[in-house]
Amino acid sequence: MPLTIHKFIYNGLFKFAGSYREKHDPSGGGVHFGPQHAQKRKPVFQGDAPGEIKEGVYRAIRFLCDASTDNPIRAAICFYQAFIEVHPFYDANGRIARLIVNIFLYEYGLNINWSEFDSKSKFIKALNWCHKSKSRQAFDKLEKLIRKFTHKIDDLDSV
Repeated sequence: MPLTIHKFIYNGLFKFAGSYREKHDPSGGGVHFGPQHAQKRKPVFQGDAPGEIKEGVYRAIRFLCDASTDNPIRAAICFYQAFIEVHPFYDANGRIARLIVNIFLYEYGLNINWSEFDSKSKFIKALNWCHKSKSRQAFDKLEKLIRKFTHKIDDLDSV
């Protein structure tokens, strides 16, 4: 599904629209993301190696497929964090993940209004902490932040 969405949205804009990173690409298909440190000159996180991308995307999507109706928001956040960590595309990973999350939550009558975040920096810092620490405390902080901006679809007209 992510490949189809990426191709649909970015066909004609990116030469790699609808394609995962590959090992024959420049830099062996490797990417770095997250905060950039001046001394290192590249962001601190590295996406999965090209040969591991498909499995990583499947692993992320499993969070949605195995979701409990008791906590679809947590399943959506697990997917989002895992998908971003895989970083399957050269560009638009966050946009694709946010779209998939909202499509998934729509089935539960929910919507995350991403534009409501007072500043993406709080969200990005919480997400980066999840990538770095892999702790339940970090994930719970990210979930709490996202829940603040999750609304019932029926209530969107009043938001």
